[in-house]
Amino acid sequence: MTTESAAQVRTSRAGDCIDARYRLESEIGSGGLGAVYRATQTKLARAVAVKLLNESMGASDVQRARFEREAKALAALEHPNIVSVLDYGVADGQPYLVMELLTGETLAQRIRDGVLPLEAALRIARELLAALAFMHQSGLVHRDLKPSNVFLQRVHGGERVKVLDFGLAKNTGLGSERADATLTRDGTVVGTPAYMSPEQATGDMVDARSDVYALGVLLFQMLSGRLPFEGDAIDQVRSHLVEPVPALTRARAEPI
Repeated sequence: MTTESAAQVRTSRAGDCIDARYRLESEIGSGGLGAVYRATQTKLARAVAVKLLNESMGASDVQRARFEREAKALAALEHPNIVSVLDYGVADGQPYLVMELLTGETLAQRIRDGVLPLEAALRIARELLAALAFMHQSGLVHRDLKPSNVFLQRVHGGERVKVLDFGLAKNTGLGSERADATLTRDGTVVGTPAYMSPEQATGDMVDARSDVYALGVLLFQMLSGRLPFEGDAIDQVRSHLVEPVPALTRARAEPI
């Protein structure tokens, strides 16, 4: 999403009431497919987060199917380390997803301040592993685990990791092949190059191991303050395919 189009979403939707139930208040995040708003569930006066698919994307059957798949995936995943979905619908032709409103910051925001202490990085990694294990047992592969999709929720006495954004999640359960084939053709590369496993980078079939690979990249980044492979998207994909992982002790400015 460009700055101009993001501004158009804020101007056109902030203050609107979706389905006569959710009053949009302010935008708290945006991306290529849509925007997330802080909102109020009017009847209960409850604060929630509402994700809206862009109007241009809403006209695409494929994008609408992906958005609906994200809603169904989240609805089936009740876990303390996965964001909870509360509702899903289509209002005036525009799909929306209602989730719990989280307070805190993304891992992307946290690591901008520098390298994380070892214990903090390991705690985040352990909670992410718990979320991934549950997700994989449920037959889902996230396929886009990255710092902006990991939220560090402030809770009483500490913080809790929450995995976000299941728009690229793949159902690996029995009978899922036909449904997924309509959304992602063989050989199509989806995800974020900096965190892709070699299989994902080449468009091959992926499974739970690709998420674990992405988590390894996240852990490397938390402990070193940098990605194992840098450069543009093409350079990153090539490096994941052919380069050995750099030594963490060399990548990190200070010893662990």
